[in-house]
This record gives sequence, structure tokens and C-alpha cells, in this order.
Amino acid sequence: MPHNSNEVREYTLALWDNGAYSCSFTGSRAICPDHAALWADIDYIILGTERTREHLRESGFTHETRFRNYPASLFNSFRKTLSSGIPLNFIVTEDRKFYNRFVISTKLAKDLKLTKREDRVKLFATIRSI
Repeated sequence: MPHNSNEVREYTLALWDNGAYSCSFTGSRAICPDHAALWADIDYIILGTERTREHLRESGFTHETRFRNYPASLFNSFRKTLSSGIPLNFIVTEDRKFYNRFVISTKLAKDLKLTKREDRVKLFATIRSI
């Protein structure tokens, strides 16, 4: 868990009781933790259900809709600012193929040490298109 945050742990554990099948740490903090901005989001990709999305809304997460690089139908993003001031972002999808490719992209980006956001975006787009 990033920051050893009890808040993050509580939110992620609650997902299992609310329709989540799988959860994986992603984003710049997972890929290049030594280069991520201090204010960077804590991101997780979630393979979940409508129940998962409803739970996040009920838990005070805001549904985000501003994603240029992905079709809107692939996932929903839910964000909440933690007591530390850092945003926690859950990317929820019901598409197992999208989820698996996102997890693979994260691992590849980490293995390749991709510190530039534009390089990570290109990699994720390439893996998604396969």
C-alpha cells in the first residue's frame, strides 16, 4: 500500500465486499515511485461491478469523466481526497480484457522504467489495441 495508509487499506478492503473481483496498484506511484510527484494520485484499477461503483459513490467518491485517452464505456473513475490531501483514484471496469491489459501495461511500464507520462500513455494505448 502506498504511504502505508490505513485510509487506502480500508477503502480497498471494502471493495471486496462490494462486487470487486480484482484490484491492482497502478499509475505513476506504482510505475515510477521515485519519480512520481508528491501530489500524484494513488491509483488502482478494479475489476468490479455496478455494486462496486455504487459503493464508491456512497463512500463519498466523486465520479470523474475527463479522460482523453480512453473510450468512456471502458471504465468509470472515482476519486476522493484522503486526509493527507492526496487523491485516491479507483478505476472501475467490468471488462476483464481491459483490466488485464491495464495490469500488464503497468508491469511493462515499471519494468521499462518509463518515467515520462507521454511514454506511459503510448505504451498503455499500444497494449490496449492488441
